[in-house]
Amino acid sequence: MITLSVAFVLAVLVIVRYRLGRLRMILPSVPLILLAATLLLSVFWSDVPLYSAERLRTYGPVLVVAWMVGSCLTRAEFRRIFTVLSLISVVVVAALIAGSPAARAASGADAEGWHAQYSKNGLGIMLAFWLLCLLVLARNRFGVVLMGLIVVLSIGNQSRTSQLAMMLTVAAVLGLAWQRAPANAFERRMRFRVLATGVTAAVGAAFLLRNYLFELAGKDPTLSLRTEIWQATLPEIAKAPFLGHGAFAFLEVDSDSPTRHMVARHFNLFVPPHAHNAALDLTGQIGLVGLVFFLVSAGVVLLRALRLPVGEVKDFALLFLAFIAVTGLVESMFLGPWLVVLVLLDGHLSPGARAAAPSGVLFRSAPGPSLGKVG
Repeated sequence: MITLSVAFVLAVLVIVRYRLGRLRMILPSVPLILLAATLLLSVFWSDVPLYSAERLRTYGPVLVVAWMVGSCLTRAEFRRIFTVLSLISVVVVAALIAGSPAARAASGADAEGWHAQYSKNGLGIMLAFWLLCLLVLARNRFGVVLMGLIVVLSIGNQSRTSQLAMMLTVAAVLGLAWQRAPANAFERRMRFRVLATGVTAAVGAAFLLRNYLFELAGKDPTLSLRTEIWQATLPEIAKAPFLGHGAFAFLEVDSDSPTRHMVARHFNLFVPPHAHNAALDLTGQIGLVGLVFFLVSAGVVLLRALRLPVGEVKDFALLFLAFIAVTGLVESMFLGPWLVVLVLLDGHLSPGARAAAPSGVLFRSAPGPSLGKVG
């Protein structure tokens, strides 16, 4: 719902602001084309072909519109469009969160069931994403007010997974700002080493103290059954490891796929709505082939972003890729909103796209090598 809302807004902006004359006739990156082809062709080997075709009938145009819009935006327009979209999406999420207590009350004893938990985490992760967008791309009072609203909504949503994602997002933005602050070459190198050491130490401490952290976060060692879900989905992935079970035909709620029935037997009729791991979920849908195409597409965007001069779009692209990598460990959103944003970035950073030099810099650095600069 949120993805489609964003896509329709993008389409209106293309038609009204840019018209067809501003659209560039350039192609996406080769890995992205191969990924799109795998998605479309998966209908032919899908466990539920009609459902896959129906979902792709609406999802495909979303990707096309996102790429067309990205290719015709300047850097300044890119920043403005994400600010507007953040407002629209936060309003949509706020309405969904406001309606969730009534939905849980109406569901009776199953009010705290897994599907409610999934919705809560999914909405919370989207809030964390829009917080990232505003932190990097919106530097005005409107952005500050909207960020405050996001924090309030996150508290009301009560998803500890998304709240942790928000804290990590803020820490990443502040760390990048510190790294980019004016300094000589030696100081910048030392800052980078301090950041790398700090991240390594934090990961090591989290692993050693994982049981305490689980208790502190109100989680059990299975991460709210996530590890058991991963174990249950692996045998299903092994049945079609290279091409998967078809787009949206793995564990999606409305697909009624054979995989859902097999996992239901494992959990005694309880069926998770997805694999709760982006790599496993994507592999289950379009196989290792599709997963490789997705990762290479993300790598192309990463390399293009690294070649950009220091600026808002570069910071956003780098932080977005880190964001989906971290949240993908526990949530499955690669084939959904994250692919839409990845496609938009691919179009925006493509050679021959309309984007000009950055109009503004979020994190300025002194002359010399900067974080992420290539060659």
